[in-house]
Amino acid sequence: MNTQRPRRTEASAFTLLEMMLVVMIMGVLIGIAAWNIIGQGDKARRAATIATMKNVEGMLKTYNLDYGVYPPTIDALVPKYTEKKPVDAWKHPLQYNLNSSGSTHPYELYSLGADNEAGNTDDIDWWHADDPQPNN
Repeated sequence: MNTQRPRRTEASAFTLLEMMLVVMIMGVLIGIAAWNIIGQGDKARRAATIATMKNVEGMLKTYNLDYGVYPPTIDALVPKYTEKKPVDAWKHPLQYNLNSSGSTHPYELYSLGADNEAGNTDDIDWWHADDPQPNN
């Protein structure tokens, strides 16, 4: 005689409330992550612009070694030192001016920033690129 009871199989599943709670928690976490990533866009563009300016500085120094002077315009670097005129991370041309003798630096190299207007806080001057940025 078989004294064992028949096995009862129960399907374990999530309830609708548990599923909604998981989806809500995932939504909050994704929202927080997106908020943090979106806020880094300007910092990333600034860093990319500074990296481009560092490359341009190398081209300017090489030009100076080749010719004994800095170029009169940044266009003089094309095509020997670069394929096209350098631009910042906002796709605006980098600004370059050859300084007169007696100036602290032999040239000015800067970006007009996101707004492409001179004299604003988003401008990036190569000689002060490592200075802390004001919080916007």
